[in-house]
Amino acid sequence: MKKQTYLLLVLFPLQVLSQEFISNFKSWNEGPLSWDDFQGKPFYSLDVPSDLSFILGYESEKLRIKDTTLIHLKGTAYFIKNESWITPSAKSDINLLFNQITFDIIELYRRRMHNEINQLSIYFQSQGVLDMFNKKIHQEIEELKNMMYQGNFSYAIQKKNDEIQNELTLVQENTFPNFRRSAFGIGMHAGFGAGLLTGSLGKHFETTRNLMYGFDFGYKKLVLFLTGSITWSSVIKDYQEKNFWEKGTRAGVAIIEASVGYNILDGSKIKLAPFAGLSLIEISNREANEEEAMDFRMVDDNNLIAGLNLDYKLRKRFNFFPRGSAFKEYVETDIRVRLYILPANYYPDLKGYSINLTIGMNGFANFLRMNN
Repeated sequence: MKKQTYLLLVLFPLQVLSQEFISNFKSWNEGPLSWDDFQGKPFYSLDVPSDLSFILGYESEKLRIKDTTLIHLKGTAYFIKNESWITPSAKSDINLLFNQITFDIIELYRRRMHNEINQLSIYFQSQGVLDMFNKKIHQEIEELKNMMYQGNFSYAIQKKNDEIQNELTLVQENTFPNFRRSAFGIGMHAGFGAGLLTGSLGKHFETTRNLMYGFDFGYKKLVLFLTGSITWSSVIKDYQEKNFWEKGTRAGVAIIEASVGYNILDGSKIKLAPFAGLSLIEISNREANEEEAMDFRMVDDNNLIAGLNLDYKLRKRFNFFPRGSAFKEYVETDIRVRLYILPANYYPDLKGYSINLTIGMNGFANFLRMNN
């Protein structure tokens, strides 16, 4: 109990300090400034009625939008309350508008900086971009301050406010930078399923249980599927040809495939590609010893294969974080369903088709290139 009390005493002041620290900052999206936000002690020795303190920066952000994850650098800007001040006699609507325009200028350049750093290739370049925009902000604030010493200050400040509001409307923070996906892509998939053997083949061997794995190589809408399947079956009826396959013998069926598909549909959630190609199907005796294994091995390596590949897109991830290359990455995580058929002809009295349905997971990646 004493340990728990001590832990609470430690955590409570840390939590209070954290809340106080966060409450000391205000972002532009939290609303317009008020005189209550200026909590610093006035410097009467300075020849200005108020001072607005701010911090401009950037941070890495992982943003989730429905089924999409976005990783990027986010430009940030905060008004610092306890360092910003106003002399009591200077609290007027025109001075509050002056400070609000200053804050609007900071937000305007924050957006521009955000959009620029997300086009970068190298992380360390972002500091140079930050320094450049910090300099531009201070230059524009100085120009704004000079209006105080010109004639008709009220008219000039209203005109400046209209200009900044128009620019804020035109310059928006881009959630996604200007990019294009590369034509080439690569993926990897794995899953499980079942296969039905037909004809005389199905009379002697039971339905297979499949474990499937493979790779995808994409170019635009074309996809090269390289897939292998390891399956389990057993003999359900004696068969005698070169060797005797006794009922109950455990058998293995292996399928190797190289096929080409074409994405006839590639929507926000569904990708559909019919495919066709070449395949090999082998039946082996899992109970045979090493000397007998080759005698029991039956291979048909002159096969066509055809089917339909459906991907349901679960998640999409865009990674725009600058890591030293002009290329960023896009990764798609899918549920993959495959239906495919291939013939299997071993002997005149042992042949048929293998019809397979599998379900699994697929990951597919493209490079992203920035359009500067």
